[in-house]
Amino acid sequence: MTTTVITTIEQGPEQVFVGGSLLVTSTGGFIDPSGDALGIEATARSPVGTVTIEAAALVFGDGNGIDFTGFDEGAQFLIDGTVQGNAIGMNLTDYQGDTGGATIAIASTGSVSGGGSEAILADTSSTVIVNHGLIGSPEIAIAAGGVNTSTTITNTGTIDGEVQLEQDGTSVVTSTGIIDSTYDYGIYANGGTSATLTINGTVTGSDAGIYAAGTSTSLVEGPQGMITGLDGVVFAGMETATVDGSIVGSQDGLDLYASTSTITIGDTGSLSGASGAGLNISGDSDHIENAGTIKGSTGVLANYDNASFAIQLTNTGTILDGVVFAESSNDSVSNAGGKIGGGVSLGLTDTLDNADGTIGGGIIMNTGDTLTNSGAIGGGIQANGGETIANSGTITGGFLELSAISDTIDNMGKFMGYISAGAAYLTNSGAMHGTIYFADQSTLDNTGTITGTVQFAGSDNTLVNDGTIHGTVYLGTGDSFTNNGAIHGFVVAAADDQLDMGTGTVTSPIGAAASDVFQFNGSFGEYQISGFTGFVGHHTTCDFIDFASDDFANYTALQSHMAQVGADVVITLDATDDIVLLGTKLANLSTHDFLFS
Repeated sequence: MTTTVITTIEQGPEQVFVGGSLLVTSTGGFIDPSGDALGIEATARSPVGTVTIEAAALVFGDGNGIDFTGFDEGAQFLIDGTVQGNAIGMNLTDYQGDTGGATIAIASTGSVSGGGSEAILADTSSTVIVNHGLIGSPEIAIAAGGVNTSTTITNTGTIDGEVQLEQDGTSVVTSTGIIDSTYDYGIYANGGTSATLTINGTVTGSDAGIYAAGTSTSLVEGPQGMITGLDGVVFAGMETATVDGSIVGSQDGLDLYASTSTITIGDTGSLSGASGAGLNISGDSDHIENAGTIKGSTGVLANYDNASFAIQLTNTGTILDGVVFAESSNDSVSNAGGKIGGGVSLGLTDTLDNADGTIGGGIIMNTGDTLTNSGAIGGGIQANGGETIANSGTITGGFLELSAISDTIDNMGKFMGYISAGAAYLTNSGAMHGTIYFADQSTLDNTGTITGTVQFAGSDNTLVNDGTIHGTVYLGTGDSFTNNGAIHGFVVAAADDQLDMGTGTVTSPIGAAASDVFQFNGSFGEYQISGFTGFVGHHTTCDFIDFASDDFANYTALQSHMAQVGADVVITLDATDDIVLLGTKLANLSTHDFLFS
């Protein structure tokens, strides 16, 4: 293969070389002030070998700097000097329907620039670009499209302009240098391209550092990587990303838009969105694992609702400024030993598992949500009804439920703060500090410790205490009360309540209302009941005491154990078991006030 050597500056119309190799020495060059400067053509009989532009050599055209056409894949361009076109720097295209290809290697002293749209336009079957120097254009630095089915770009230098990958095929970009675009995007992967992007340098775009909407995209960002833009990265296809560097957006850090993505953020990785979200999810079935840092005006925001898909977020790192899934459904959040600096807002039928993690703010739950906590939650819980909560860790700030739909709460840890619910099923085997208020048809099963007032409003509530309650218990109408534990405070009944005193103790008087039934069995201890209404004169509203038949077989057996002591009636079973009816006259009692079962 012959080599043509150019040692002088050739000026004038475009010079075309067919086949062979070309060497432009440091003293040579091509200049065309009115058109394209240099044409290279490869044919079957005349393949192109190596085109070398030495340092200090200049190829300049008012149109294109270099035009290459052909069908072989052996052409190599070694650029140590300058290639410049006021339109396109290097135009690698196939005008004849052939399937050509080329390799472009730009040394640290070399540069390829375009004054119009592209610095390098690659429209051949395969293109390899290795850049240690400069590739620059006001708009698109590298454009790969058309018949191109394979593009490989390696960059350790500077690419000034957008890298546009739109061909139907594969694209591989590896950059430890600089990609800086003031056009739209640093890297734009769209159409039928399948792109693999490995970034350990900087990528900047005005709209986004990287926009990927091709058939698939794989992004690997190393610890030295920095990707920035209005949005740092936008994914709109089937994408995967491993982030060990930084993705920064003045709006969103990483935007998963209509995508199905798998995102892994390493312990040195970070997503940051200044005015938006560190991670903005509006896609389909996205899977995110974070061991690094996510921060923004909102840490993680999911604002897309499609019940057919689900978002899975696993955090072992740090998410600042909270997680909001308010407009999504069927999603899961796992905070596995990680830290969420703000609160968490869930959508419908979502799952939050705070496994030994820390959530600094509160939790907003919706119908069908499930919260499992073995860590620490610092801001309480707000629910809309129909949620399930299992706590073996610590929840501070209480629970507020805004609906009459029943919630299920199982506390095995510490729950500190005010609890208010329209209806709920609460099981406590841990420690609860604060007032508990249930509006209607609720159940409290306590085997742990409750410190604070317990109040049931409405009707048909159930309280079973096998633990300890430090505070007053208020019952609703028609409630069921069973006490085998200790209540250090008052018990205040409403009407038609069933109170089984079991084997427990109540240190302060029990307040009766009307038509209440007090059940005593065996060694029941010492009790005081205030406000007890006897049958005499109050036939329809009298209260009842139900004794076990082993204690008193009937009213006749009971009478000898009742005595008027001052203003009270004292019923004594033995030396350790008695009932004092405060402010009650013996004359107002009759057989109708007592049951024997």
